Amino acid sequence: MIFMFNVIFISSCVSLISADYSYKNADEWANEYPQCGGSLQSPIDVSFDLIDESDFDSDRKPLIFENIYDTVAERMTLENDGHTLKLLFQWPNDPEKVPYVHGGPLEDEYITHSYQFRWGSDIKNGSGHQLGGKSYAMEMQAVYYNKEFGSYEEAEGSKNGLAIYSLFYKLGKEFDFLTKIIEKMPEVFEPGTSTDIEPFALGDYFDKNRPSTYIVYPGSLPHPPCTEPINWIISERIIEVSKEQVRAFQQLKLLNDDDHNNRPLQPINGRIGHYAENPSAYKLANP
Repeated sequence: MIFMFNVIFISSCVSLISADYSYKNADEWANEYPQCGGSLQSPIDVSFDLIDESDFDSDRKPLIFENIYDTVAERMTLENDGHTLKLLFQWPNDPEKVPYVHGGPLEDEYITHSYQFRWGSDIKNGSGHQLGGKSYAMEMQAVYYNKEFGSYEEAEGSKNGLAIYSLFYKLGKEFDFLTKIIEKMPEVFEPGTSTDIEPFALGDYFDKNRPSTYIVYPGSLPHPPCTEPINWIISERIIEVSKEQVRAFQQLKLLNDDDHNNRPLQPINGRIGHYAENPSAYKLANP
């Protein structure tokens, strides 16, 4: 009986681990994953220099995050897939309450799938992207899938199937949102482990009374298979986190003894970004 339990446990862990690659040799990913050598790779150094000047003069549709305050997921799962820490969501079976993003330069509606985190071996330089030549302690990447595909799995390998919204963390005071996640980290210390987390609303990441601006650019998944193109939404909002919170992420065990999961910056290759803004309050779920 004990032997059977061990087999089941090991099989479960393996199923949660994504493809075996290492951030130590990220420059060699294209040898096994050809798209990693594409011309629209991420991350990059993002700045307003990327934006076409006509974007500032034209009428723009606001970028809207719907249902972000009221809706609480039916289930939240924290998962160490061997390359990052993911917060996965299972939403109510009610399309009127599922959080999604649309507007701005996005042509479709994108449903919230997961939050994923990037950190480095250097506590001050863990973000994947840079903002105007500056790195930050960490980067949170909210992954969305195109509603037209029906699921993340169908959208992942498709053109414009995904959009990723990024927030940067800088060292400062403790961020309460992360505390809820860090409290559960001992249960996902090893690669291939997961645990449920008490569901909560995601509004902590958004300030509904504060206008926000974004740079949207065409990029890729920041890890194999490096699918492109993907719409990246880079927020200018920077959130403070404590050194202790960043160290909690650094202490997680990753595959191949990786001590970081932020890919080196990729060539811009003449890409043009778009300016987007949310000048008013984020929309709430329908009561």
